[in-house]
Amino acid sequence: MILCDPSEAIESAKIESLLHKNFEVVEIKKYGGTILHMLFNEIAHHFLSDDEETRKWLHICFDIEDLLMASGDIESDYMVAVCKKRK
Repeated sequence: MILCDPSEAIESAKIESLLHKNFEVVEIKKYGGTILHMLFNEIAHHFLSDDEETRKWLHICFDIEDLLMASGDIESDYMVAVCKKRK
């Protein structure tokens, strides 16, 4: 990202810890994107076909990223957080 846009997500590594510090975190769901976002950048439209071959390759790509996240080799770039204001 630094090469494409050095201002992109400049403090993103601090977001999750700040959520826990400032809110009651109900749930965080991490859903990857670490590799796939860059891999499919500007070519994702080529994978709109719903044929068996396309599905096979997409599943392989998603499975590899999931395995790397589960092993701790990579972190998730994207998450959804449900938080409450602290009492």
